[in-house]
Amino acid sequence: MRETVLERDRYQCFRCGRSILTGAYSIHHRRPRGMGGTSAVSANLAANAVTLCGTGTAGCHGWTEAHRRDAFRLGLLMPQGTDPAAVPILHHRAGWVNLDELGGQAQADRFAVVDWEARWA
Repeated sequence: MRETVLERDRYQCFRCGRSILTGAYSIHHRRPRGMGGTSAVSANLAANAVTLCGTGTAGCHGWTEAHRRDAFRLGLLMPQGTDPAAVPILHHRAGWVNLDELGGQAQADRFAVVDWEARWA
């Protein structure tokens, strides 16, 4: 899954576009795994992961952890029990997209985006 996500994201931070080839980066789980990990198969699918620059305390990964409500609104985080493929996420270049389990992405339906953002307003 890791290589699939890195290739889909073109070795760039999903949020800001910075190359991850020259600095710290993380494969970020949009739906957090929890303290004890998880046995859910969907936790390790490409739709549930994005490349973020930095660590849990720096870069866009740090921003995501420090600004959780905004991160939920942007699709970088999502509640447990949510299907990652159904939640739109804001990409630095492509705008709002939906990620799939095989490492692809497609433009998100604008009504789905409005509905998702409204949940976190």
